Amino acid sequence: MHILYKITYTPHLGTDYPKYYIGSKYNYRGIDTYFGSPSSKQIYEYTDGKALHDWWKTLDTTKMIFEILSEHDNITAKALVVLEHDIHLQYDVQQSNEYFNNAIATLGFVSSKKSNNTRKLMSEKTKAYWNSPEGIEKRKRLSERNKKVKSEQMKKRWQNPTDAMINMPRPGRSAGKPNGPLKTPRTQRGCLIKGKIYNNAKIASKYINEHPTTIRRKCKNETINNYEYLEQRWKFYY
Repeated sequence: MHILYKITYTPHLGTDYPKYYIGSKYNYRGIDTYFGSPSSKQIYEYTDGKALHDWWKTLDTTKMIFEILSEHDNITAKALVVLEHDIHLQYDVQQSNEYFNNAIATLGFVSSKKSNNTRKLMSEKTKAYWNSPEGIEKRKRLSERNKKVKSEQMKKRWQNPTDAMINMPRPGRSAGKPNGPLKTPRTQRGCLIKGKIYNNAKIASKYINEHPTTIRRKCKNETINNYEYLEQRWKFYY
């Protein structure tokens, strides 16, 4: 038997975290032996510092609800993935925060090479989404989440620094003074300007034809629309 299935991770019900995973299984033999396999290597705030696919393997399967969405007997592996692709589009798993799926299923291991025209259309569609209000809001959420995760990871690393970390070049030293005191480095802050995100004011100035100082002043002034600072990026010195 070959199936499309849905898994509900019950500890996330009632929270803002993803709750569902939709996948397919060729030659399925029973729910006691299979509970899905997300392939994402992304680290999230709820994955305890692990990649999603590694974190998933550590979960208590008694807290998962396994549901078979459809069963198929006479079907090829390729055709089953096509059905999975269609149901991913139906539930919009890539854009919805309700799902662990990070991408729409493709033919994957049995896929054919995309044409230049197809790649161009996909690129244009992706750019249109990320420049839309929904895409900008999602980029802000992802940016804040990634900063928080990386911050926690770096804090743990610096609790037991390696020799390479201790001896790494330090920014702000005067030339010829490898062991001298550090100067205070200028911090860089991301800017959200007219719906687009830039790493800092200097980079933004290259695209919007304004001096970096002018941009910084506008971002600091809360009464000016379409200019604002994002959360400051973490820097670790010792």
